[in-house]
Amino acid sequence: GWVGVWKCSPRQLGWHRDDGPQDGQSELPVVSLSIGNACDFLVKAEPRDPPELLRLESGDVVLFGGPARHIMHTVSVIHRGTAPRPLLELWRDASLAAPSPEFANRARLDAEALLTKGGRHRSSGGPVGFRMNLTFRHAPELRGRESEERFYHFAGATRSFLETQRHAGLEAARKEAARRKNERSQSKARKKPSTQQDH
Repeated sequence: GWVGVWKCSPRQLGWHRDDGPQDGQSELPVVSLSIGNACDFLVKAEPRDPPELLRLESGDVVLFGGPARHIMHTVSVIHRGTAPRPLLELWRDASLAAPSPEFANRARLDAEALLTKGGRHRSSGGPVGFRMNLTFRHAPELRGRESEERFYHFAGATRSFLETQRHAGLEAARKEAARRKNERSQSKARKKPSTQQDH
């Protein structure tokens, strides 16, 4: 099977179906396990259908099977600070092994703020906690492709954001994303279609 690990990040996945090249060709069910913060999970059959809201708590499992194997879905809201206490303790202790000292310190402070009654976090947004999603699919045709780029199924903009975040930090990634967005806006403004008609 193929396992996808999705972490909380500033850029969330929008509406999508699990029908990409990394999702496998099998019609066997997809199993999705939520760990950490609770979230609002939306599902719908077709783009114009009204979405149905499911609140997923840590430990909840969603099974996509049968006619729902390729149902559209997205996470609309992640509820900050709702991860269960045992997971927060594990997160705090595991942060000591993080490769980035900046991330390790931020994760430790965040976990301690949530574990301490009335605890305060240094960031203006308050304690966040974490959410992780494990997705299991039957995809034997992907065997042997483990060495490929981890984010090959992401769009270029997301891949660039994650690479910059990994090498230069979150603030640098946000600045770079803002710069790219500004460049795209300027490019679109220059390419506005002409209103003149050929005679």
